[in-house]
Amino acid sequence: METIKIVHTNDLHSHFENFPKISRFIKKSRKNSKADEFLLFDIGDAMDRAHPLTEATDGQANIEWMNKQKYDAATIGNNEGLGNSHKQLEHLYDQANFPVILGNLYEKNGELASFAKPYKIITTKKGTKIGVLGFTAPYILTYPLMGWDIHLMQTEVPKALDEMKKLKCDVIILLSHLGVSMDRLLAKEYPQIDLIIGAHTHHLFPKGEMDNGVLLAAAGKWGELSISN
Repeated sequence: METIKIVHTNDLHSHFENFPKISRFIKKSRKNSKADEFLLFDIGDAMDRAHPLTEATDGQANIEWMNKQKYDAATIGNNEGLGNSHKQLEHLYDQANFPVILGNLYEKNGELASFAKPYKIITTKKGTKIGVLGFTAPYILTYPLMGWDIHLMQTEVPKALDEMKKLKCDVIILLSHLGVSMDRLLAKEYPQIDLIIGAHTHHLFPKGEMDNGVLLAAAGKWGELSISN
């Protein structure tokens, strides 16, 4: 038997006033974890340029805070993707100490965004191979205006799952900034996904939701679960 504890944040939206409590929650969870593995993910919209500190630093204040939490991986939300110019987004994660997993944002020349990786493979101490995927909401009318080519789930998810199969992953985790309706649809169509950690629609699953054998998780917005604990 192997236990894996996963802590995740989503839709923090630069609510810096909550960041100290979130940090304490993460630190306490990591310290008290009796699991064999501890993983930490962010599911996008960690930054929001509506906050003066994010605006003044082009999001680097957010990245600096995230680095201190020791995330294993993150994906982007529409606030990172569309709240920044093409150049700003290209360099947003230059100083990040965690990978950005994002499989559906491409340059116009067909190459995956330079700051992104299509997946991450985590091999646990006991040899379990975990494949981590990440996708963001495909605003097909807006991303091209920013110089990006955004791809839809119908094309990208099957390709990504084929790659996970080739790599013989034991567990597949999807970091989804797609919204609850899309998460449920993906669970219905792709039961080979084990866990979908959701965001974007600020939905909250305090105990998770099981759909077609796929566990859905989501932590609301602004770090509200960590504040209430």
